[in-house]
Amino acid sequence: MALAWAVASGLTSYVIGWLVFRLLNRLRVLDVPNERSSHSEVTVRGGGVSIVVPLIFVLGFLTLKDGSIPVTALLVGVVIVSAISLLDDIYSLPVRVRLIGQLVASSIFLVSSSWSFFRSTVSQSESLLLLSAGLLFLIWIVGYSNAFNFMDGINGLAGFQAAITSCFTLFVIWFLTGQADSGPFLASAVLAGAAIGFLPHNFPSARMFMGDVGSVTVGFSLASVVVWSCIEFGTMVAIPLLLIHSNFVLDTGVTLVRRILRKERWWTPHRSHFYQIWLRSGASHSRVTLTELVLQIICSLLLALFLLVESPWRTLLPVASILIWLGYFIFCEFQWSRFQEVKNNEGG
Repeated sequence: MALAWAVASGLTSYVIGWLVFRLLNRLRVLDVPNERSSHSEVTVRGGGVSIVVPLIFVLGFLTLKDGSIPVTALLVGVVIVSAISLLDDIYSLPVRVRLIGQLVASSIFLVSSSWSFFRSTVSQSESLLLLSAGLLFLIWIVGYSNAFNFMDGINGLAGFQAAITSCFTLFVIWFLTGQADSGPFLASAVLAGAAIGFLPHNFPSARMFMGDVGSVTVGFSLASVVVWSCIEFGTMVAIPLLLIHSNFVLDTGVTLVRRILRKERWWTPHRSHFYQIWLRSGASHSRVTLTELVLQIICSLLLALFLLVESPWRTLLPVASILIWLGYFIFCEFQWSRFQEVKNNEGG
């Protein structure tokens, strides 16, 4: 069933993409390059609608079929986030409006999906622990939704991230629980298929961009699936499912800290992410995206080995996956330094 949903979502995303492109182009929903852009041509923005449509359709179908509270809650959250993000693509909404919408959507999903656990608590300490976990989950969902949006700056990067992380989530759930018909498993299958279906419109050259409607909604959905999996299957799935997103989290987190330390206006748009630094050093969109894709696949294999291997050394595998990305960030900085040195020598 999951494979069928994935294939159907992929085909739907690809076909709808052509219709979405024509409609958005006619409505003049365009991304005009500026000094912070990583592209040089006017490009249609909001193409992520083609990812959101099959996701909403499948979640709606599962809601009508099973009446599952977490599925319904995720559906409501996706509708709220995607609607606000689409309006932002068209009208450029204030940051506080977008943030409030994300907080509302995340809270609805968290409260609904964990309510049965909250009702079953019998002591005040357990209730406080659950509330603390809920706060951390809320920060995770809202934070990753925006991190995914920040990282959607070059052709194919966000689409491949969504596809790889969703496929890895499928493996983790299947390997650790054997439940290939669970809600998190089916949602991941749909996300993987829809992301793959969108990629031909965005990579290697970009006919259109995801826009906030795509990047924020996909980020919200991926983060919610992690939380949903932890609630449904326990904390055993937490380590691999969180670490598979470490490239986007680390890039966004380290960049944010650096901008704060430099006393920059960290809340404003910029081109300081590591993938942007390498791009500004002369690398092409395809080279940066494919490099991150290969590294993400390697990290997925390391995390899979972490689950498969019974050895005292297995704990080094998650550490290795993080070190890979830190090494990549250093490499990007090195490329920028070389670029600056060559530029200065030519100028001298």
